[in-house]
Amino acid sequence: MNPSVDFQHRVVLVTGGTKGVGRGIAQAFLASGARVVVCGRTAPESPVTACGARAEFVACDVREAGAVRELVEGVVERHGRLDVLVSNAGGAPAADAATVSPRFHEGIVRLNLLAPLHLAQAANGVMQRQEEGGVIVFIGSVSGLRPSPGTAAYGAAKAGVLSLATTLAVEWAPKVRVVAVSPGPVLTEQAHLHFGDADGVAAVAGTIPAGRLAEPADVANACLFVASRQAAYMSGSNLLLHGGGERPAFLQAANASPMGRSDAPEASTQTRADDSSTRNVTQQMEVPMRTRKRAWVLAGPALAATVSAGLIASKTFDPARDAPQAPAGMAAEQNYPAGLQSMPPGHRVSWESIFRERWAHH
Repeated sequence: MNPSVDFQHRVVLVTGGTKGVGRGIAQAFLASGARVVVCGRTAPESPVTACGARAEFVACDVREAGAVRELVEGVVERHGRLDVLVSNAGGAPAADAATVSPRFHEGIVRLNLLAPLHLAQAANGVMQRQEEGGVIVFIGSVSGLRPSPGTAAYGAAKAGVLSLATTLAVEWAPKVRVVAVSPGPVLTEQAHLHFGDADGVAAVAGTIPAGRLAEPADVANACLFVASRQAAYMSGSNLLLHGGGERPAFLQAANASPMGRSDAPEASTQTRADDSSTRNVTQQMEVPMRTRKRAWVLAGPALAATVSAGLIASKTFDPARDAPQAPAGMAAEQNYPAGLQSMPPGHRVSWESIFRERWAHH
């Protein structure tokens, strides 16, 4: 047992703790020595166990506020306290937001936003009376942080849960910490409902930098940490658990980016004329992003301010023509930095405004 996540003599309630992510969370707390209570609308086919310990099951529909109050009161009556609430129950089937019924949307919001709020409210009432307070962990989702097509109400509800975590952390401090853990796609026994067959799961996994979907144990380990003494200063926070996130779609679509498609054709450049003079003009007009970054580094803060303001000149800088005269006693070559002198003529930028400002302070 890891002493940093020792939950001996602690009482933990995990909603939706009979299957999937919730079951993994309950098993992790059991393995850490906690007394665990799980709830669901129906009893699990097999009990939730780990390391010889067994979770207590209570039937409860968390969408009903009255049932939630009875659930929490029953836990305290039987175990004397409640130290950790993991509000995990939730979910939603795919549906078209344009055509689905208002009743459907209301049900999704009740399960994924109002139920966590009612649970947290009941748990807080108990924890505030305890000397050591307690911890409330909301299981959020990356769907609350990005577009959630096909599950619009679910994404909106999860965004609301993240807002709850920040607000309740302020209202209920210092006795009660409130945190959220937001996983990305998780591989559970119901993954096929979202991702299809094994090929579909593999395809989704291929979009994640970590190269795989999360597993219930990954989410469980995060919950152990945020509920532990090691995270005593963590409140109002959202722990993202997404394996590096999702590769931006524009990178896959863009054919000019080196991070884009591997089969993308090389980006076309301005058509080059045959005669050398026209070709030279073309080269001078090109100002690649890589060269701009180089200019930023070489020229220092003044250029950084100029570039960030979007003041890249539309003409080539000619020091003999355009550079301001240095004050008396200052060498002429100081009119512009050596780093700029080493750059190809077509990649230099206008320095007039920069030097006027600099010389004014000499």
